Formats: sequence, C-alpha cells, structure tokens
Amino acid sequence: LFQLNQLKRYGAENAILLVEKGKQFITRWHDYLFSDFYDPYVNASDAIGTFFLYAHVFQNEILGLVKGSDVSSLELRFHRPHPYPIDLSMIVMWLLAVGCVTGGGAWAFVRHRAGKDKLPVASPQSCSSQSSSSDSSTEGRKKCVAFYSNFLAIAFLMVILVGILMIGFFFRPILVAFFNGLLVVFGSISVYGCVMAVLSNCSMCEWCSKRLCTGLQHRWLPKGRPNILQLIVFVLSLTLCVIWFVFRRTPYAFILLDFINVTLCLHILKSLRLPNVMWITVLMICMFIYDAVMVFLTPYLTSNGCSVMLEVATGIGCSSDGNDGYPMPPIDAALPEKFPMLMQVPRFDPMISCVDLTIEKTLQMTILGMGDIIIPGYLVTHCFTMNGFSERPRIMYGILASFGYGIGLIATFIALSLMNMAQPALIYLVPCTLLPIFVMAYIKGHFRLMWHGTNDSAESTASLKPNTVSISYFSH
Repeated sequence: LFQLNQLKRYGAENAILLVEKGKQFITRWHDYLFSDFYDPYVNASDAIGTFFLYAHVFQNEILGLVKGSDVSSLELRFHRPHPYPIDLSMIVMWLLAVGCVTGGGAWAFVRHRAGKDKLPVASPQSCSSQSSSSDSSTEGRKKCVAFYSNFLAIAFLMVILVGILMIGFFFRPILVAFFNGLLVVFGSISVYGCVMAVLSNCSMCEWCSKRLCTGLQHRWLPKGRPNILQLIVFVLSLTLCVIWFVFRRTPYAFILLDFINVTLCLHILKSLRLPNVMWITVLMICMFIYDAVMVFLTPYLTSNGCSVMLEVATGIGCSSDGNDGYPMPPIDAALPEKFPMLMQVPRFDPMISCVDLTIEKTLQMTILGMGDIIIPGYLVTHCFTMNGFSERPRIMYGILASFGYGIGLIATFIALSLMNMAQPALIYLVPCTLLPIFVMAYIKGHFRLMWHGTNDSAESTASLKPNTVSISYFSH
C-alpha cells in the first residue's frame, strides 16, 4: 500500500507488483497468485491500476523481449477478456439435468409398455374406518395399509434427510466417506444396468455376445449364471467407479463422477415409483420446504451465518481466510472434499487458461444436487407410466413435465446469476414442474384420475405389437 501511494504521488497511472512464487508469506501459507487472490489493503476506488505478476515471469518472459534494448521503451498493455453474457456451464448442466429426467421417463415408458414395470398400488380416495368396514375384502385392507404406508414412508424419508444433513454438518468427513463408498457400490450397479440396456438394444452387440460368449459360458459357467458379457460389463463398471474413487480429488475427476451420477439418476428413475400424483405432490412440497429452510433459514441459526445445505455439500464455510485479511492459497489450505451426490460442471471462464491447477487444486464449478434431478424426475416418470391413460396422453404429460422442469432450471440459474448466491433449486423446480401438469389435467378433465390414480393397467400395459419388438430390449 505504501508503494502504491508513493507511485500515485509521483504521477504513475499503473503499477506492477512482483510476487516471488512460493515464498513463505507468514507461517501459515506462501505467496501464490490464484483466482480468488486480492490485496485487502488496496482500495480499488482510490488506488491506481494495480497488477500482480510473478517475479520470474517478469524477468524471463517480459524483460526478455527487450534484450539489448532500452527497457524504458517497453510498453505493457494488459488485457482481460470480457466474461460471457451467459455462463456456458449452466447450459451444459441444463442439458445434463433435463436429459436425466427425460431419459429416465422415456426408459420407464418403454419398460411400462413391455409390461415389465410393476407400479405401486394406488391408494383409495379415502381410507377411513367407514370405508374399511364397508369393504371387508383383503384387497380393501391392502389399500388402506398402502395409504398409511405411503404417508409414513414420506414422513420417515424427511426425518432421514434432516438427520443426514445434521450428521453432515457436525461430522462431515465421516458422511462424505460413507457416501463415497456407497457411490462405488450403487454406481457400479447403475453403470452396469445402463450399459447392458444399451448393449441389449444393439443387434450387433447381441450377435457378438451370442457368437463369442456362448461357448465360454458353457465351458466355464454353470447353467443359470450370468454370461461372460454380463461379467465383463460388471467388472468394467466396478473398475470405472473404483478409478473415480482413487482419483476423486484430482481436478478432472468430475467427468467420471458426472457419468456415474447420470447413470444413477437414470437407474433410479426407471425403477422407483410412487402410486399417484397425490403422493408425488406431497413429497415434492415436503422437499420444497426442506430445501428452502436448509438454504435460506439456517444461516440465521448457525454461529458462522452459513447455510447448512451449502456447507454440507461443498464443505466451504463463510468465515474469511486468515486473520490479516489475505486469502489463503488453495495449495496451502486443507480444501474439504465435495459431497459426491452432486453434478459438477466447470465454469467456462475466459481466463480459465490462466488457472494453475497445481495451486488451485480444483476448477470452479457449477453444481446441482442429485435430489434436484430425482425428486422432480419422479413426476416426469410417473407421467410417462401412469395407469388408466393410453400412450398418447402419457407421452403428452411426460413431455410437458420435462418442459416444465427445464423452465424451472432456467429460473434457478437466472436467480443464481442475479442474487450471486446459492439457490435451493427445488423452490423453482417444484412449481414449474407441477403447475403445468395440474393445469393441463384440469383442462383435459384428467385431474381426478391423475390425482388418485388407478390400479387398472389394462389400457397402458399391453403386450407389444410385432412392429414394436425392436425396442423391447431396452427394458432391463
């Protein structure tokens, strides 16, 4: 600051401050330049234009341009590219998330069409003592049990989610390690399921598996066991997840993580169901409240003013780095590990070529929780597979729900850009996904049937016609 004041006093318009890379600044960290570097003692409104540069870069690369010439003739001009009007990482994230919910719904639709999709029993419109006494049949009692079971399941789920978040807030390293191991196990199953679904839908792969694997299977494997192709795919899937686990702290591990999480979302959405829109709405509203409270309300309850949700997901607190105001270089900081159940896309910053990953340790990411994909995805999948509707209205409602999800995600990103703070995505995704479905169902006269559901699947779960057999393989 003293140097800048002296330069300003003598009429200088700009200044270059040289930093010796890696020199110990104080006992806690060293001198490095990084994305979040700033000098807290330089007032940007009063000071002259100030640039920080490594001393060896200035000596070797800049002064090296004027070897044997007068240094005073050297003129330096600094250029910083203008940021993109829209962060392209948000577009990539949008494509990933919308692709997951739409792909999961389409996969569930194919399984449902092939008759391989067993939906939960729809609850009766009411399950009171009168209705149960008037209908003493076993089926009626099962429906009443299903009604209360769904209610208790959602309540239990919310308790579990709050409990996990509290464990993550107080014992974050333990929870992250647990979910890392969990992702290896369930990620392997999901990658295997998705790859086998693709291979079984490929006639060439089917021919190869029959020609090449049948002989090996009869020679090495007893009857009824998985064939060689299935074993190879599972081993490769497990290897992929183990590789991610080993290298998960490296800057580009997010590529494998996103792939594993995409397959996990697809596998969950094509497999799990709720019986009707009523229960899906209850679940989505509960998650709406949960997300809003954990992001917006908890900063008023924590001692450091941090959002519990954000701190558990990223591990980054709100306190400043260091006692003297200088930010700590990431290479000297014990950077916490991100929660694995996140989709991550690096920000497309025009200055990304200047990022030194040996110092930064990681790229700056746009993140989206898997819950922000799976919870609205339940509605999308249900629209594609609900009983009592023919294929055409199911496709119409499924596409409409996917469109609403995409609009909600755009609203989330707009709020993120305008407020410059983490957003609970479900407060935008839930209304944007539910309301179009409700409006369309009301206009079409389908609302009551959609809300309560039906157990009559005769119209929608029929045997395949001969001309549709080619897509039945995609129903694993």
